[in-house]
Amino acid sequence: LLWCKKSERSTGIAFNYLGQWDTAWPEGEGLRPAPERDGPGFAASTPRAFPLEVNAMVADGRLALDLTYDPRDLEEGWIAALAADMQAWLVHAAASARQAGPVQAGGAQASPSLRAPALPSHGLGPQQDAMLSHALACPGSSAYVVQLGASLPATLDVPAFMAAWNAAVARHAALRACFSVDAADGSGRQHVDDSLTAAPWRTEDWSAWTPADAQVAYDALREIEQARGFDLASAPLMRFALARMPDGGWRFCWTYHHLLVDGWSMPILMADVQAAYAGRLPGAAAPDTPAPDVRRFLDWLGAQDADSAQAFWKNELAGLAPSRWPAAEAAVASGRSRQVHRVLAAGTGASVAAFARRHRLSVPSVALLAWALVLARHMERDDLAFGVTSALRPAELEGAEAMVGAMLATPPLRVRLDRAQGFAAACQQLQRRRMQASGHAWLAPRAIASAAGLAAADDLFGTALRIQNYPLGELGSDSAALAFHDVDIRDAWHHPFNLEVMPGDDFRLLAVHDALKVAPAVADALLECMAHLLETLDQDRPLTYWLEETHG
Repeated sequence: LLWCKKSERSTGIAFNYLGQWDTAWPEGEGLRPAPERDGPGFAASTPRAFPLEVNAMVADGRLALDLTYDPRDLEEGWIAALAADMQAWLVHAAASARQAGPVQAGGAQASPSLRAPALPSHGLGPQQDAMLSHALACPGSSAYVVQLGASLPATLDVPAFMAAWNAAVARHAALRACFSVDAADGSGRQHVDDSLTAAPWRTEDWSAWTPADAQVAYDALREIEQARGFDLASAPLMRFALARMPDGGWRFCWTYHHLLVDGWSMPILMADVQAAYAGRLPGAAAPDTPAPDVRRFLDWLGAQDADSAQAFWKNELAGLAPSRWPAAEAAVASGRSRQVHRVLAAGTGASVAAFARRHRLSVPSVALLAWALVLARHMERDDLAFGVTSALRPAELEGAEAMVGAMLATPPLRVRLDRAQGFAAACQQLQRRRMQASGHAWLAPRAIASAAGLAAADDLFGTALRIQNYPLGELGSDSAALAFHDVDIRDAWHHPFNLEVMPGDDFRLLAVHDALKVAPAVADALLECMAHLLETLDQDRPLTYWLEETHG
């Protein structure tokens, strides 16, 4: 269906499961299906109710799929690729079922715990703890299954490209990690498989297809790869796909779990791949400098003062009412997300930056207060919290800035609004509050919630915000030997509503929300309100102006 729904020439698909075909014949009567094929069941000129029919049956303990299609509507190459993809999915599903039970699309498998492999164990980063908890609580969710797609030139040396990525797997411990959960206390651990030197690759050749069909196939490939999810207890939690396109170029897709790496790691990792690729070309030498090991960061986390951090959060969040707004009451996670993009009016980036400079503020701080005002208006509360994602790269840890791993946190930011206070003064106060909290952001969300007297980490906030300062479209485009173009990263979090702010001359907002927990009208209103505030932020007015007059 993922393949067919995107094809403009395909109007429908019929599926028929015939069951255990060889058990339908009476015993002892000598009548059995013949082993040879019986040929086409219809003349080529016969009108078809559906462009594609799939008939499935089980015989002699084997599953067989028979695809019947109208060649006037669907090309043989397209059907062959579809059949190959169906076979790959079924092989994966069968293998996963044999290993650990039923496959759950998009996430971890539905088991109460992930058994620890026979590998050394390490603790989790704060965001990893939240991701793992969500994967186990909502096994059908696609949250945190991330994809990087890109275009590559026709001159790509495919063996060298694959070898460069496999070298990155061997170079960075984070890419070889898997995870377990103790069934007794629910604590998570991660394990690094140092024997792992490569990840699975899938290659396709669509060079003989029409550009439209190749694009449909590529889009479907990405959806299917994301829907497959991962067995979190088995490394590697990543796989690659590479397809030759009709123009001679290549399309690349890297699917991985966010448990492995964060956004900060991407430029580091891409530069490593580019260097390794260049080093595998004739006349060049591959770099051999060892990478900083992310396990030193995990050791640093284990050495922090948990009692001090818990005391800070207990005081910081005292009296905070639990809230998952804008999630609807009693709503359950759908496992599906909806995205809404908003490009702000021309000149907004320059005007916000100028406002920040005049008042000695940072643009991210301006965005944080703007979001707090949007939430206060819609929640009808002046005391609230929302999550703010930031890097967790301690200055005292040597090499932290060059590590590849999931070194990030999304702690709550408590906001108490004084409506008589000016925007600039409130923003400076928020900056100081966030700076104080940053020293304790390493504590896992579950521990923060417990310190605040809340039942669950999800009670801390229902919205999370992150600032994207790196231009993703330029990621990996600065190498003469290997340039990535049209870079597209697809990512979804588990919070009901997530806002990504991308400052710059082309100031953009991206809202990603759970398709069932948050009504589209509510999500659109939040995004529009945020856009309007940023577009009209020109003077240092009292907060009451933004809360009541402008958005009244």
